[in-house]
Amino acid sequence: MPRLDIAVIGSGPCALAFVSRLAAPPGAIDFSADFLYGFDSETESLQTTIGRLNALKKSMSTSSNDHPLQGRVKVFEKSGAWLGKWDGLFDALGIQHLRSPHVAHPCPTHTHAILALAEMTKTVPGSKCEREIFADFKHLRYSGCHRAPSVRLFRSLCSHLCKSLGLDSLLEEATVLAIEPVYKDEKTGQAVSHFRVTLCRGREAQGLVEVIEATSVVVATGSTSCPRLPEWWPSGPDAMDCPSDHSPHALRHAWELPQDLCLSSPAPAPLQSHERILIVGGGLTAVQLAVLAVDQGQAHATLASRRALVVKQFDFANAWMDRKHRPSLLRTFLQADNDTDRLALIQAARGLSSIPPEALDMLRAREGSIDLREATEITSFPPPRWDSHLKMWRVVLERHIGTPAVMKGRITSREEHFFDRIWCATGSDVCLEKHPLLGGFVDQRPIDTCNGFPCLTPDLAWDQDCELYVLGAPAALRLGPDAFNLLGARTGAARVAHVLHKRLQIGEETTIMKSIQQAKQEVAALGFKYDRKREAVRSAGLARQEETGMGMQKRSKRGVCARKGKPQRGCC
Repeated sequence: MPRLDIAVIGSGPCALAFVSRLAAPPGAIDFSADFLYGFDSETESLQTTIGRLNALKKSMSTSSNDHPLQGRVKVFEKSGAWLGKWDGLFDALGIQHLRSPHVAHPCPTHTHAILALAEMTKTVPGSKCEREIFADFKHLRYSGCHRAPSVRLFRSLCSHLCKSLGLDSLLEEATVLAIEPVYKDEKTGQAVSHFRVTLCRGREAQGLVEVIEATSVVVATGSTSCPRLPEWWPSGPDAMDCPSDHSPHALRHAWELPQDLCLSSPAPAPLQSHERILIVGGGLTAVQLAVLAVDQGQAHATLASRRALVVKQFDFANAWMDRKHRPSLLRTFLQADNDTDRLALIQAARGLSSIPPEALDMLRAREGSIDLREATEITSFPPPRWDSHLKMWRVVLERHIGTPAVMKGRITSREEHFFDRIWCATGSDVCLEKHPLLGGFVDQRPIDTCNGFPCLTPDLAWDQDCELYVLGAPAALRLGPDAFNLLGARTGAARVAHVLHKRLQIGEETTIMKSIQQAKQEVAALGFKYDRKREAVRSAGLARQEETGMGMQKRSKRGVCARKGKPQRGCC
């Protein structure tokens, strides 16, 4: 097999956003949002954005039968489908609307592409189907200009993207087992020439193992590859007494549940009405699991959270989604002196796990069926243990009072309970050593880390002499607090795509590189130079508003376009 130019590992939103930017024609790509604010594209009409979407399909229909990236770019994913694992989780949890706003998506044409698709399919705001397409953030905790698209609309956009750009021909069903660097000079071991990627086609136990070579590798495996397990999770000899993995009573992390709950699973384990289920966690996934247990199987669910539930619209501070505050926040992040300071900014912006207001409403609507226990945790001494006679889990729950952030308050109650199943929605760890692929690679090519996060280059490369690129949550030290969600998938994919565009030399390279250079200058001005001209224009616009006698109430609804200095509807 000839050497690939680029091998992409994973087929989630990060991988789709990246490959789309490689395959899309230069005239259809919008560079204004990806490099600057992340969601604030240059203003254009929906009809213009629709034209960009149609240009994607037209570019492929006029090309030859072979994809221009065929034989040069390959995407490897165990599921063999774009967004396969992502769709499985959403189907299993019964999620209808995204938590991310409508500007967070993998389409490279424009940040408002999902609104354009809604217009194309006649599901525009104001129609009878609007409630099924968008969920408005009409809560006191958030009054910005974004809306949450339905999962159905988001999938339609991704499907349109794959069909228009012919991306299915680039995807292969395979599991990547290892990545090995090959050096230009084995004696020095500095510059990496290319990579050897070990694949397993089919099932890992019976599949055919194959080794391919690639000049560059892009790792976009998502955050679910490193589930965070609680301290009491049985391991070693203690795990011998627990139900087997094939049993419906086995301990399950949230990322494993699609195997049991999805209707398309080959061996589903349906819930029974008499079952008692313990859900561990205090975030959105924990609430979704509790609602699922009650609605699907009419079971009784107990939701145990170590802290009081935190309610906020997004999984980071709302200011990061505000056009007036995001530029200064991003500038502060990029200007930080070191990665330790950047990590502190990320932790301050994200805070503890949280749930949106609509999730709290779902809990309240099922108050009689879901037993919410805040400031409660499972004891490690004794840990949960399986009672083989009762066929149930014996669990001791401790309830605390004191400061919720540190959970070192006085124990007020200690009760023993019995449950049929235990589901852990304890999130994921970003730890380089625990990553199934990067954990082995770091032994061959060491890299500095900061609390488990790799210290990548600004272009998200492993280092200057190693063209292994990392997308998603592990790139947070370079992208910011939204690296963990769909917005970070878009901005991260754009950074890596602009580096690899020149190598592929597809289409109008001069046009592409000119747009990329302009976008990079925008980033430099934002992160290291402070664009005083744009701030002056914005201030002048605010001054004109005050001169015209507009009240504070109108100014909160009408912002100022930072690029043109004119009042513009829809700004935060």
